[in-house]
Amino acid sequence: MYSAKRSLIRYPIFQIPLICLGVCLLITSLFWLLQLGRPNVSIAVALDISGSTHSGKPFNSSGTILAQSVDAVKAYLQANTSLGMPNQIKILGMGGGKAIELTSSFQQDGQQIEADLVKAMQDPKLPQS
Repeated sequence: MYSAKRSLIRYPIFQIPLICLGVCLLITSLFWLLQLGRPNVSIAVALDISGSTHSGKPFNSSGTILAQSVDAVKAYLQANTSLGMPNQIKILGMGGGKAIELTSSFQQDGQQIEADLVKAMQDPKLPQS
């Protein structure tokens, strides 16, 4: 009487799911390495530039809600640049029922966006517009 037991790996019921798992792991790692499937993200940030955010103080002076909002946007821009694939950002100013573009278009360059924001916030015509 001969009793030969086959090892577990030789059974097709074990081989087929193992092969499928390997193929799925390979495809997943390729998608992750090549960054396929990640959509481009565009973010529009709206800053409230109405008179209530600087409450009687000069426009864009330190210690106001508006200055804190601008600091928060700058912190987000710095965090965005550390991403592997940075989001595209555009900043709008909202106040008086109007939306004013503080940056020209959606961009990924955080330093350029911050420079445009600082330039727009120093514009003396901004509170009236």
